[in-house]
Amino acid sequence: MLRRTLRLVVRPSLPLRQYSRAEHSRVQNHVKVKTLDSFSDIVAAYRATCPHPVLTLTAAKATAIEPKGSEPTASHSTVEDALQAAGIARDEYDTWKPVINATTLSAALDAADSILAQRTGDNPSSRGPFPVWALLALLRNKPASQTEAVIAYRLALSQPIPASPELMPLVLILVAYWLARLGMSALLHSTILHFTRTHQSIHSGQISLLFRILVAHAPPGMEIQADLSILLKFAIRHRLALPALTYRAILDNHSTSPTVADLVKVHMETCGFTPNYIHTRALLRIYGQNGQRAHAADSWRRIRRGEIHGHLPSYISGKCHQLHMLEDYLKSFKKTRQINFYLKYLSEVTARVQERKSTHPYSGNDTDTKPTLPSTDDIHPNIWLQGIRTAAQDPKIPPNVLLSVFQEGRQHISDASVVRFATFLLIKGFLRREHLKEIVPLLAEVMSHRSEFNTSQLTIVVEAVTMLGRPDTAFRLMQESLTRTKRTSSGAVVPLVDTQMINSFMIALLRIGRPDAVFYIWDTMPRVFDVQPNAVSCAIVLKAARFARKCEGTLQVVLEDFGLRHILPRRMTSSELERAPHKLNRQQAMEGLERMLQPDPRRTVTGFWRGQRAGSVALRVVRQVLVGNWPELASLETPVRAVRKYASAQAVAPMSDLYHSVLRPDESLRDDRFGDASATLQENGAHTYFGILPHDPMFRALIDLLADEEQAWQIPLVLRWMQHMSVGPSKATLATALVHWAEVSLDGPWIERIKGPGSSQYMRLRNWMTRWVGSKRMPRREDMQAALLRVQYFRDQHSLGAPPRDVEVDVDAWLKK
Repeated sequence: MLRRTLRLVVRPSLPLRQYSRAEHSRVQNHVKVKTLDSFSDIVAAYRATCPHPVLTLTAAKATAIEPKGSEPTASHSTVEDALQAAGIARDEYDTWKPVINATTLSAALDAADSILAQRTGDNPSSRGPFPVWALLALLRNKPASQTEAVIAYRLALSQPIPASPELMPLVLILVAYWLARLGMSALLHSTILHFTRTHQSIHSGQISLLFRILVAHAPPGMEIQADLSILLKFAIRHRLALPALTYRAILDNHSTSPTVADLVKVHMETCGFTPNYIHTRALLRIYGQNGQRAHAADSWRRIRRGEIHGHLPSYISGKCHQLHMLEDYLKSFKKTRQINFYLKYLSEVTARVQERKSTHPYSGNDTDTKPTLPSTDDIHPNIWLQGIRTAAQDPKIPPNVLLSVFQEGRQHISDASVVRFATFLLIKGFLRREHLKEIVPLLAEVMSHRSEFNTSQLTIVVEAVTMLGRPDTAFRLMQESLTRTKRTSSGAVVPLVDTQMINSFMIALLRIGRPDAVFYIWDTMPRVFDVQPNAVSCAIVLKAARFARKCEGTLQVVLEDFGLRHILPRRMTSSELERAPHKLNRQQAMEGLERMLQPDPRRTVTGFWRGQRAGSVALRVVRQVLVGNWPELASLETPVRAVRKYASAQAVAPMSDLYHSVLRPDESLRDDRFGDASATLQENGAHTYFGILPHDPMFRALIDLLADEEQAWQIPLVLRWMQHMSVGPSKATLATALVHWAEVSLDGPWIERIKGPGSSQYMRLRNWMTRWVGSKRMPRREDMQAALLRVQYFRDQHSLGAPPRDVEVDVDAWLKK
């Protein structure tokens, strides 16, 4: 079985269900536009699949489409012909001409507002719809700021579908293009949802164009994966064919997740498309990097057996290419024992093949199809690296064994870059095991090459140095790299310090017991590091606020709850730095973070944020993130209501609990919810986090924080928000919600008997969940037990983590190298 599944054999193509070119012919025209870097490129690609007369007018005004500060120069006769073909009156065109000739989005918006005001007066509610062709002319201008992008986004999404709806998808595609270029993932997600929910007549060329724009311009990360998943499900449901280049663009994206890859495979099967070699090779890389061995083996088997469309390229038989495929496949192994068995198998096959070649040097194809290693005497350095990677990720490998394997292997490898890469893998493995003593000599070895660190290597070093109790040194390392850049796979030049690195830094700070530093970085991240937070950053802040409750002093909490903190001297409450870090400029913010991270044995973490309880501030911040990007969330109602406000309320007021449970269950807990419009947080300069697209772990962290802040009765409202935003919950999130919800929705046996079976608020929420996600995605018994243990573990934990005290770190010697 092992030989049949894992052999590196390339065989002639087998007869399979081939890709239907007739079915996909209508989506090939827009592929002729190779790049989508401008408004003209997008309109040209859209026009190739939808030759609308208005787009002919757009082509005639080519110089006006690309704002260059000059007047349009298209001939008068061409414009007249295009207007006549599009059915637009000349007077109507002249009325909207200021919008067409505007060279900036701000000027176009002002002109449009003036035109609408002249038509309808001062009553905004009486203003009619925006002409689609004028809206296209407005969207040709790049937004100069996120505020202008928000105005254009709301203007486009507020338009009703016209009598001729062919151009409305182009309007949404252009909005998505500008939002993607500005990194506004939250509004981009809403645009994608609007695209799929309101326009059922979308054809293949339109959705393929949107795929290409997302892959080319959206920020890489998990945010784009949610949008790609929604579009792929829409294309599968409506059987919309996609061209081969669109599949390639999706799979070649290095942030593509296995979930998106699975949807791509389902779409190919639905449309009768047989993937070619490029597609299958990309699937092998995606599944290998994410540890999905079965799927990686399936992709590898398809390449070997020729179960792909078209001819196999000649370069795949080369040793170098075979080695790269072997590397990607070995990444899917999760146990070192599996790698050992497989390498032993390859060594045996290599020996037999070399023996046959020496005996029958002209035997031909039979020996060329066997899986081989470069040599039977030694393992290639790249293969050794994959073995080190798997051993570092395997928690069952003891640290001393891992270190000895590394020391033995490095003696036979002359390439210093390979050894350095393996060193970083080893550091990451020790961080997972929390064995920090072994990290110190490894860090000292690589620190002399810190000017050559890439983003992932610097992230590992920052995390390790922070865990060793020197976050100030980690911050200095990031400061040194703030001006450095890197080139992505698409050729774009981006800063070396990214959001993922800052997230790792925040996690390490939380693990050593510094939630105060996490809060400060959240408030100053755009100014200090020139990056924007994402959903992972928000989830970290919610977890930090939950842990910060363990640092709250009794006197502080009492004074805060009763509003008496002003009676204490200012030095005993909080400094100006702690109360309003969001008001500091860049220099002040960087100096404040340096002082905060300096080692100080007298420092005490208060558990407060901006002078208030961290949990309260965090809930207002997450409300600002959610309702600020999706205002309609404030008007959504909870599907079920709790019988008490928090778990201990029954013991405090049993008669009131009985009243709400039996007599008036629908009028309980109607006030003081963190999602009300009146609870808007304005203390952060009315900042809206357009780059945060909430995901399942973020909502799970929010549910945990609500329970700890005695607001578990709002959990159904959070789940209703997830449903509205099309965020698919995991079983762990649903189980966590049910565990916390049981504390505020279940009554005693006598009351439950009076209310009748299945009528408790707990069962009502569970039934609502089942209708939402389906019975197969509901948590099982083992999921509920895991959630219970996780909640119990946190409540039994009495303190935060701390840096090791028995590890000596000579930071000054490192930085002098």
